[in-house]
Amino acid sequence: MALELKNEPLEGRLSTLDEDTIIKLTESLAQREIRTTRSPHFKHDLVHRIVHYFRDKAVGFGDSYLSAGDYLNGSINKEPLKAVERGMRIKGISPEFLSQLDDFEKIYFFAGVDKLEEAPSNLLAMDGYEIASIYVRAGIEQIGYLHNSIAEETGQKRKVRRGHRKEVYRNLWTPPHSKKIRERLLTKAKVAERIERRYFSLYHEFGALFEEEDGLKSLSVDLFSRIGELERVNRLESLQERIALKLDSLRTNQLAALGMKYGAARLGGYAQITF
Repeated sequence: MALELKNEPLEGRLSTLDEDTIIKLTESLAQREIRTTRSPHFKHDLVHRIVHYFRDKAVGFGDSYLSAGDYLNGSINKEPLKAVERGMRIKGISPEFLSQLDDFEKIYFFAGVDKLEEAPSNLLAMDGYEIASIYVRAGIEQIGYLHNSIAEETGQKRKVRRGHRKEVYRNLWTPPHSKKIRERLLTKAKVAERIERRYFSLYHEFGALFEEEDGLKSLSVDLFSRIGELERVNRLESLQERIALKLDSLRTNQLAALGMKYGAARLGGYAQITF
C-alpha cells in the first residue's frame, strides 16, 4: 500500500504530544492565517504541491513521497484534492501533530480544515485527539461530497463531466478506509462530554468564586446588616483580586473552557485569549 493506514488507536498516538504543541495547533486553527496562493490547474501539479508540503515539513507520507504522489494521482479526483491543498494553506500546523496521524488521516484532516471555515466554539479547550476527531471526520465528509457532487445520476450509472472528459461511476465513491477511521474518532457530542469532564474541577472552583462575587455585588446594605458598605466593597475587591490571580495562572485551554462555560464577559480582559 502506497499510503499507510495505522492500526494503533489514534488517541494513544496523540497522547504523546505536549500541551504547548496542542495550544499552538488550536490557536493556528482558530486564527486561520492563510497563505495567499492559487491551486494548480493540472492535477499532477496539485498532487506535487500536496506531497511536497509533507516533505518540506519532514513529515513522513506514504512508502515514499513518489509512491504517495502516484497513489493520489490514481485514487482521488482533482476536486477533493483541491480541498486538501486549500487546507494546507493554513499557517502554523505543527509537524509533531501531523507525524502522529497516518497518511489517510493527514489527507482527511486538511480537507476538514478546508471545510470548517469557522473553528468549533470549543476548539481552544480541546486536546489533540478531540481536534483530530472533529477535523478528520469533517474532512471525510468534505472529500466524499466533492467527489460525488460532480456525478450525475443516469439510471444506475453516474457520469462525471469535466470539459470534454467523461468518466462513468457505477456507484458513489467512498473515501478510502473512511469507515475504519471513523470508528476511532469521537463524535461532536463525545468531544463536548470529554471537555466537560476534564474541566469539572475548574468549573467547580470558579463557579463558587463567581457565585460569591455576584453575591457581594448584589448585597443590599442597610442599618440592620451585619456588614457595612465599606466592608462589602473591601471584600469584593479582595475577592476580585483573588480571581484575577487565579485566572492569570491558567493556560489558554483552561481560559477557553471557562469562557465557554461562563461567557467572555465573566472573564473580563482574560477573555481576549479565547475567541
